[in-house]
Amino acid sequence: MAARAARINLALTIFWRGAGTFGKYRRLNMGRVGPWPGILVMAPEAIKSLLTLCLGFGFAGLLASVYQLLTTRPPSFALLRTSAQGSPFVTIPLLMFTAPFIIMRNTLRAAHVEEGGFGFAMLATMVAGFWSLLSGTLVTRMIVVVNYFMA
Repeated sequence: MAARAARINLALTIFWRGAGTFGKYRRLNMGRVGPWPGILVMAPEAIKSLLTLCLGFGFAGLLASVYQLLTTRPPSFALLRTSAQGSPFVTIPLLMFTAPFIIMRNTLRAAHVEEGGFGFAMLATMVAGFWSLLSGTLVTRMIVVVNYFMA
């Protein structure tokens, strides 16, 4: 009895897709020859998010420095308790935009005083980064709106 050749139904073949490129570098082929055949680029959305994050941290630092210059004391979350005496219409937006700076300053101060606490520092950095991303997005939108009405 002769052995039958195995047949494969090509309609049932699984074509595996390649590795995804989300969040990874993509290689652009610019026609170069040599050890680096192309250049590495980031996705435009990743670049925009990184710039928004930096803008949020920068704006938080700028507002905190201006506040400290005017009042000779650094901003802190204790301003929420004293905002009943002052104007909450100024205190709450100030703390809303300077919160990433305050969180990171308090985290770095606590890291010098206490040993360990890597998880706490990582969590505080993530919260400050996310908050900075959101405030940077709001600052970007305000710049766009002001630019629209100025033009």
